[in-house]
Amino acid sequence: MKEYRETKTVLTRDFFELVKLEGSEPAAQMKHTLKEQEIGQHCYEAEKDLDTHDLEWLKLALGIGERRWQEYKSKYLVTTLAKEK
Repeated sequence: MKEYRETKTVLTRDFFELVKLEGSEPAAQMKHTLKEQEIGQHCYEAEKDLDTHDLEWLKLALGIGERRWQEYKSKYLVTTLAKEK
């Protein structure tokens, strides 16, 4: 079970890396998509690991609204479900 600080550190690093991956080249776009899925996985795990209060503080600290949080999480879940089929 991850703690708030560890989760925040992981997601902060993920978002920093995501910004570095922006570009129009196909390879950059693929890496960007994979990073978004990884962020979604970390969002999903955060919901399992953190209590409601810490989760809300995490979203606030990262500057992520509920809609964006769910978008990242869904990118992970769609990919995960597709692999299970």
